[in-house]
Amino acid sequence: MKREKNRKKSLFKYEEKEELKRQRINTTDPDSGYYHRDYKEEGFMYLDHRTVDGKNNIIIDCHITPGNVHDSGPYIDRLNQIEKNFGLIHGKVALDSGYYSLDILKTVR
Repeated sequence: MKREKNRKKSLFKYEEKEELKRQRINTTDPDSGYYHRDYKEEGFMYLDHRTVDGKNNIIIDCHITPGNVHDSGPYIDRLNQIEKNFGLIHGKVALDSGYYSLDILKTVR
């Protein structure tokens, strides 16, 4: 507004664009999700998310998701479930970069 009064063109024009996303659905197993990552196999599959007690080297939680669910998605819910089931409160956690998100950082701090 001020720029236009001074006969200057606006810095940018924001146009909201509607994008149509193509979603792949498996006709024989609609619960699976299409997995695609660089340098890895592509296709309809499931992912397993395991939590291990590092002190005793025991798998204490295993959760299966469709292949198109991001790694960080179910993590906080799984931590809460472990605390509920076993009464274990996380001390230190080790995660790969797929779990790097603000919500997880706030939860494990």
